[in-house]
Amino acid sequence: MRDRSNDDGRTAGGREKQDRGLMMGLVHCFTEEDSIGNSDATDLAYRIRAKEVSIEEVFADTVTRIEKVEPIIKAVQCADYVTPESSGDVSAPFHGIPTFVKDNTMLRGFPVRMGSKATRSDTATESDEYGSAFSGMGFTLLGKSKLPELAGQPTTEYEVGDPTVNPWNTGHSAGGSSGGAAALVASGAVTVAHANDGGGSIRMPAAWNGLVGMKWSPGRHITGIPRNPAVPDFVSQGVLSRSVRDQEKYMIAMDAQSPRGARSGPVSSGRYSGSKYRVGIISQAYFDIDAEVAAAVTDIGGRLASRGLPVAGTALPYGAEFIEAFYLFYGYATAGLVGLFGLDPAALEVFTREIMLNSTSKPDATEESLAKMRAFGKDVYSKYFSDFDVIITPVAPHAAPELGYLGPLPDFETSSERWRKSIVFGAQCNIAEAPAISVPVGLSTTGLPIGVQILGKPGDDAVVLDLAYLVEEAAEFSQLAYIGA
Repeated sequence: MRDRSNDDGRTAGGREKQDRGLMMGLVHCFTEEDSIGNSDATDLAYRIRAKEVSIEEVFADTVTRIEKVEPIIKAVQCADYVTPESSGDVSAPFHGIPTFVKDNTMLRGFPVRMGSKATRSDTATESDEYGSAFSGMGFTLLGKSKLPELAGQPTTEYEVGDPTVNPWNTGHSAGGSSGGAAALVASGAVTVAHANDGGGSIRMPAAWNGLVGMKWSPGRHITGIPRNPAVPDFVSQGVLSRSVRDQEKYMIAMDAQSPRGARSGPVSSGRYSGSKYRVGIISQAYFDIDAEVAAAVTDIGGRLASRGLPVAGTALPYGAEFIEAFYLFYGYATAGLVGLFGLDPAALEVFTREIMLNSTSKPDATEESLAKMRAFGKDVYSKYFSDFDVIITPVAPHAAPELGYLGPLPDFETSSERWRKSIVFGAQCNIAEAPAISVPVGLSTTGLPIGVQILGKPGDDAVVLDLAYLVEEAAEFSQLAYIGA
């Protein structure tokens, strides 16, 4: 199967549209009858190196899995299962592991559509800096995963075209902006997938799909994204995975691909170190959040306390004014992206166009918001760490909502208000240039995953990752492979 491009920048073509009403509920392709089984990427890479399974078997079984779930989850933007990209380096840490790259990254042989009909369908002749580094870790690159237009929404839905759905309940959102990557990993189609995060775009899909996703400290590794010195270094590259150890394996591999000096300290050692970190717990925002989400945060705090860690409650050091400033900042960043790629604003979706115009039409307010963003890490975020080593919060104020709740709406005011609330916990570490990770800890009463977020000081990636191992152990979360479909 070879499908490297499409007409509208939204759907990997050639698949019949299905009646969404007939496919509600769980969907996955896990099976113990193929070469992949229930392995995470770390285990599968080991089995390939040990010659317990062959790269050819893993590749063929991955394609079979994708073809089973993709007609339902709609997570693939474009793909090439005939001549996939591979580094060929047998010593690479992810040698032979099939995966997808998010479609806002330049990858040789594929277009870069960024979820938008406003972009061009030209095929890239070369990968960008990050795409080359990601390939250099040994992955077999099958294609591109879906994202909402210009990565600007917390859900992977469109004005025109099928949404990417949540494998835990196909009537619900897979999140955004790395929704395609999340659906592919959660459903078992691949073990790990590339993602990036400019305001929660790794962590929110992780939380809503029962996955692990980390936003790393800026400067730790290359991003391939042009740096604007006028704003915080707010975008991080990473992966979505089903285990904390896959995050560490990715980080070690990316450290090796990064230029000298681009590291921010050592990572963990594959398990919780036993350190008695001072843990602050935040279970509420300046507006009411879902009771089950709040309870999940409180519960994990209790579990950590029972293991001897000092745990105490605290509160967000900001309110609606920070989120409003971030909203203007994000519109400013979107306008910059539109200008960089020479996109026609008239061809953009309403939400993308309006969030951009909201900033460009208010130059004084936008400049003030940029000043607040630049000062946020020192003046606000740092207050956490006078009393705590790490902070645990919700990732989002609710579990994955039904499709349409966050998607493009005729009423822009409603859409933008829901956008603001969705990023209330996630955006802070992007602006503070700090690490954060989402770890799944349980299910709602309706069977949807709930994750918690661990925040650290800038550069404290190892501390965040270390505590994530303990949270993972304490939560004992079961992936879809063990739930059934």
